[in-house]
Amino acid sequence: MASHGTVHAQVIDRERLGAGYAHLLSVVAQPEIAVSGVEIDSDSPDADTTLDVLHIPFYKEFVRDDSSLGWYLQASAGYAEYAEEFEEDLGVDQLLRLESEWTALNGIAEAGMLYAVNEAVSLMAGLSGGVARLENKAKFSGLAAGVPFPPDLEGNVFNWDTNAAIYRVHGAAHYDREHGSFRVKGVAHLTYSYVDSFSESGEFNGFADDSGAAIMQLDVSRRLNSATAKRQLFLIGHVGSTHFLGGNRDQLGFDQYFQLGASLGVDQYAAGILYLVGEDIEGVTIAFNYNY
Repeated sequence: MASHGTVHAQVIDRERLGAGYAHLLSVVAQPEIAVSGVEIDSDSPDADTTLDVLHIPFYKEFVRDDSSLGWYLQASAGYAEYAEEFEEDLGVDQLLRLESEWTALNGIAEAGMLYAVNEAVSLMAGLSGGVARLENKAKFSGLAAGVPFPPDLEGNVFNWDTNAAIYRVHGAAHYDREHGSFRVKGVAHLTYSYVDSFSESGEFNGFADDSGAAIMQLDVSRRLNSATAKRQLFLIGHVGSTHFLGGNRDQLGFDQYFQLGASLGVDQYAAGILYLVGEDIEGVTIAFNYNY
């Protein structure tokens, strides 16, 4: 039937599929990016797009007091859902709805070196490796339920699964210093990732592509109770931005976003909420820091 021709064209034209899959896995595997509950504005008025991401991070430094050199370990386990829904009016009170969801599970580990330039500034560089599982499930619904997928889309564009290897190079500069009653922490990250699929199902062709990101974060905190109190209680203000790099940087429907929020901390732990906004994206992030 020609009835699903518009949906067919929208799917093919919206993104270079392989580059989009690689970029999705690269984004959700980075410990520096914690995104949840995001709505993405689509170029099409008949499409709804959402992205939900959950990270479980780990980070630990190993530095001797008498040395400016050290090393660190970092790891992250993540889960993500990227969902799109298209609608097409078929006429005669019939509506065709296409619902497509990509789910990703990933784990990545990183080791790297630290160098303290002075008491406030340090540099770091590391290499990461990880694996991911990416699946797509899609269906037609509405009054046109039961319309089959076009043969060139079933098992290739829709309803497939694959594994993927993730390789990452990461560099960062850190700033951490007391300014009177305030503590200022800043970090600038630069990452490059290469993602290569394997063990693809059925007719799925697989993909291999790269992706990058520049991430900047600034935290300003102030102690809320006296220095003699048994536990340290402090308030943190957060501001930051993430800018994706490379030719596939806008394959998720956005290529940058900004964050603004606040956290409440007790000793080494802090939790809070950040508002996330960009030209084509809006959402909320729940932040947790166990080594502040």
